[in-house]
Amino acid sequence: MPLSDPSSKTPPGSSLAGGRVRSDNLRPAKVDPERPFPTARGILSAAEIEALLRPDLPDAPAPPKKTEARPIPDLTAPGVGPSLSQEDSERLCARLGLAVHRETGLGIGLNLVDLSSVRFRAAFPAPESGAAFACFGNPDGEVEAVLALSPMAAIAIIELSCGADPASLRELRPRPLTDIDMAVLTRALGAMARHLPGGELVCLERRQAFCLSLAPPGEAACLKLDMKMDGLSAAARLILAEAALKACPLRPAAEPVPLHPISPEPRAEGLTALLTARIASLSVPVSRLSDLKPGDTLLLGLPTDEPIQLLSGGRMGRVAAEGELGRKGNRMAVRVTRRGPALS
Repeated sequence: MPLSDPSSKTPPGSSLAGGRVRSDNLRPAKVDPERPFPTARGILSAAEIEALLRPDLPDAPAPPKKTEARPIPDLTAPGVGPSLSQEDSERLCARLGLAVHRETGLGIGLNLVDLSSVRFRAAFPAPESGAAFACFGNPDGEVEAVLALSPMAAIAIIELSCGADPASLRELRPRPLTDIDMAVLTRALGAMARHLPGGELVCLERRQAFCLSLAPPGEAACLKLDMKMDGLSAAARLILAEAALKACPLRPAAEPVPLHPISPEPRAEGLTALLTARIASLSVPVSRLSDLKPGDTLLLGLPTDEPIQLLSGGRMGRVAAEGELGRKGNRMAVRVTRRGPALS
């Protein structure tokens, strides 16, 4: 069926569609090449036609930045400096001296002489006869800190603990330590444990070779100390494992264990505990002790408002609570004000 009048004249090669002539051989209208081209949908500029014929190309990548050669760090070499600052080291020395004074009554001043970072085992002093090594660590027995006492420091602490006249310390001469000497040192140095990594005195040794076998690997902060005891000056060295310092910094750990207000908690029935009330410890020379008579006064060296400590067990037990000394009727009494670490 014809789509249009067959009598109409059409150009050769053309086709009929919808009554209109469509042909690819039609001559385009004369246009100025400098002006936009007319199209059925509007007007395209020469730049638009160029964009249709050629796809967009990504921008050229930026030239690489020049890099500088950096030295590869030597992981086996000692660190630049200890993670323990000078200020924290001095604060730690003050806390250790105060802890010993509160527990034993000994006035031992610890002055920081030098702070450095070395391998833990290289921080030990040269072997000397009469030296003592207090190893501190965690409950599993892993050593994290060592206090190395020179022979003069060890014998001075022992003599002061036994009530020697402070004026006679300058005449002391180092000597090999006996088992009784080590027991006296253990009591005197045990007070330092809660201020050092691990929180426990693992052992006290005279054999440096054995202590070296207990030393942990890695870096350590080495504190060279000058111990002042009633005019006597003696050398000591505190070695702290860097790994323990990073895992548990000394600033929060060295603070006294916080005491919390008592809150009601269920108690186990039928169990008893021995509590020892401790006011203070007093060191008295034997000569003064033999001359004591009724009416003599001994100063405890503590403020009148110093709290009373209740220890769980004997005199070396942990602090269970603190309180105020008073009376209840005709009996002495202690009013508890704060809980201690033994009940935390």
